[in-house]
Parts: sequence; structure tokens; C-alpha cells
Amino acid sequence: MSYLLALETASKNCSVAIFENKDCISLVEQSSEAYIHAEMLNFFVQWALETVDLQFFDLSSVIVSAGPGSYTGLRIGVSSAKAFCFSLDIPLVSVDTLSALALQAEGESEIIIPTIDARRDEIYCAVFNHQFQKIKPTQALVLNEDFFKPYKNQKIILLGDGAEKTAEFLKPLEIEAQVQPVLPSAKTLGILGYNEFKNKIFENLAYFEPQYLKNFINNMNEK
Repeated sequence: MSYLLALETASKNCSVAIFENKDCISLVEQSSEAYIHAEMLNFFVQWALETVDLQFFDLSSVIVSAGPGSYTGLRIGVSSAKAFCFSLDIPLVSVDTLSALALQAEGESEIIIPTIDARRDEIYCAVFNHQFQKIKPTQALVLNEDFFKPYKNQKIILLGDGAEKTAEFLKPLEIEAQVQPVLPSAKTLGILGYNEFKNKIFENLAYFEPQYLKNFINNMNEK
């Protein structure tokens, strides 16, 4: 039996989950415009463990959101994950934030586009088919007509805190999309992370860095 700790801090949602193999058995999360990660992440971890009567030394691995997303949020999550792994001598697993966000899509679709608001008319996004296979890579995108033209006649689900902004941009193009403004959560991060853990796809603790996509100077208005 393996117990995995999942940390999702790429957005304003501070989210922690405990997985027993592939099953989520504990979830503690809170979304705040004040970005509470620095103050609350470690408390959330402790509460998540206590809920299922586990302790730190019961953990087999830590799964962390690899970005893209908030520069500061990702830095806090990865720093904490590395510290846990180092002190417990357990492996680190990373999961693409948008891949985990895509798993939250509900309903029928041909195209799933998870988004994270990157300020102004920019988003972080990727494109998945209905089988959750990535068909367009993760990128920082300035919203433009050409990007969406290939999906004009398909059923599209837009996810994330950049979904409503993207949907407004699509209206003049006569592209209709179902908007699901959910935030990245550890509850789906752990599902993908367990597969990585099972296949022993681990990160190097010394060298792993999250996928920021934009440098810190461009993110000065972000938490």
C-alpha cells in the first residue's frame, strides 16, 4: 500500500490531497484571491494527514504541480515538495498542471482546453481530445483567432480561471464553448501522479524546476 501526498499551488487554489494508491482519501483546499499558499500549505498538509490518521513517515512519494501558473505559487509548492521528499527520503513526482486540470472536464466534448489566466489577453493553455490526449502543447498564448480556427465546428469545453475570458474572445468568431471555471486541484493531480509513481518516473530533487513559461519580471503583478 502506497500513500501519496499531492500539492497543487499553481493558481489561487491552495489544494492538498492524500492518495491511497490511485484513490483520493483526503482533500483539503481553499481558493483565495489573497493567495494563502505561504501561510496555509503546511497546515493543509497536516490536516489532510490527520483526517485519515496518517503521519509524514507513512508517505511513499510527493506529487507536485509542475506548472504553468502563478510564479510564487509554483515556487512555494515545489519548495515544500522538495523539502518533504528530502527529509523523508522519498521520490518526487511532477505533473503538468493543465493535464490535471483537463481531467476535471464534465460532459461530452471533442476538444478540451484547460486555461490559467496569465493577465491581460494572455492565458496558459493546452489542447486535449476527448480521450484526454494532449494534441497541442502547453504554452503561454496571446489570444488570437488563428489558434482556435481548427476547432470551430467541434464541441469545446473551456476549463480554468482563463475560461470566461477566452469564451468572450471566441464569440466574434462564432465559436461556442462550454465554460467550466474550475481551478486546478490536487484531487486530479494525484490521479496522474500515481501513474508516474507506479512507473517510477521521478524528478531529480536537486535540479527540478517548475514550468513557469513566463519569467518573474513579467509576473510582478501575480502572487
